Amino acid sequence: MIGVRPVPGAAPVVRERLAQETDPRALTAFVGALGWVGGAQDLAVLSELARHRDESVALAAVESLERLGLPASVAALGPLVEDTRPRLAERAAVALTELGPAGRERLLGALDGDTPAVRPAHYALQLSAMRGAGRGVA
Repeated sequence: MIGVRPVPGAAPVVRERLAQETDPRALTAFVGALGWVGGAQDLAVLSELARHRDESVALAAVESLERLGLPASVAALGPLVEDTRPRLAERAAVALTELGPAGRERLLGALDGDTPAVRPAHYALQLSAMRGAGRGVA
């Protein structure tokens, strides 16, 4: 399974299949796999797929952007916190908290406005704070 232990050379195969796939279930699987085997060259396609009309595909793309863990992932995930789909907006916000100070800074900036991003940003920052508080408990 690609998600457990990346297979050397799998990225080109995943990219090729991803470009040909139309079935949302298969597309979701390939998008998820790209997060394990892909790299910076996949940011554009994952950013596009994070706006896919099928929420499962979009969520898989958000998770893959987070898994890549690149600084550019913050820029790709930032606008998704304003998505009209609550699950997607919240998942993007949580991913931003996992991407370190730059991601959290992006969420803190969202709290200042009166946009759809306020709720997911607040949720993710609260969740991150609770997770952090629990780490010190023995």
